[in-house]
Amino acid sequence: MRRVVRATLRAGADWIKLATTGGLVSEHDEPLVPELTPEEIAVAVIEASRKGKPVAAHAYGGEGLTNAVRAGVRWVEHGGFLTEEQASLMASSACFLVPTLSAMRDCLRWAQEGTLTPRQCEKILAFGLEIGSCVRIAKEYGVPIAAGTDYIDRSQHGNNLEEIVLMRQAGLTVEEALIAATATGAQLCGVAHEYGRVAEGYVFDAIVLDEDPGDLSSLGRPGAVKGVFKRGAPVVAHPRLGALAGVLA
Repeated sequence: MRRVVRATLRAGADWIKLATTGGLVSEHDEPLVPELTPEEIAVAVIEASRKGKPVAAHAYGGEGLTNAVRAGVRWVEHGGFLTEEQASLMASSACFLVPTLSAMRDCLRWAQEGTLTPRQCEKILAFGLEIGSCVRIAKEYGVPIAAGTDYIDRSQHGNNLEEIVLMRQAGLTVEEALIAATATGAQLCGVAHEYGRVAEGYVFDAIVLDEDPGDLSSLGRPGAVKGVFKRGAPVVAHPRLGALAGVLA
């Protein structure tokens, strides 16, 4: 573990990601069974921390998730079977949750439709995964939540904003869901001093919508974004903002 983490950081990695539990879709491991020992996770965190780099943990639940948080990972991706005890531990450890609800929802749908292998379908359906429960539990215990999708199939890409909608449906308020996709995401990535807000002194990255997002449901429809600003410049120009784009640039 020490050798691999050092080599990965020397190659220019911004963070280290570990799989501390098995996966949901994979054939030969289990999402509630640890993949690494506490000592292995701790070594990775120590080596990354020496270089000022954070560690993320793919973890669905069980002992592998708890081990990761106790070892000092900065965030947990998935957490589909998060318990109240684990959420309390994450909150006290300032460990973020990236729930990837859209990825879990799609895996469950594929299993229900029988489009995965028989083993994958059997495994996923047997768990009784409740999409969104991890968000509700994390919110209750004050775990910081950031948006992310972890898409695994090319047909999913381009629908990233639906993650915000799913977090809203899982129990976040409109404001909390938007903050998870902006300010908290920037905080998790260590760039909150420059990104994640529309404010003086911040990099102006923004999307433009033609309709009031309201309950956020419109973000789940492809094509909802009509304009995009990157560092103050329009990379997807919107006709109504032509004059303003020059000012912002």
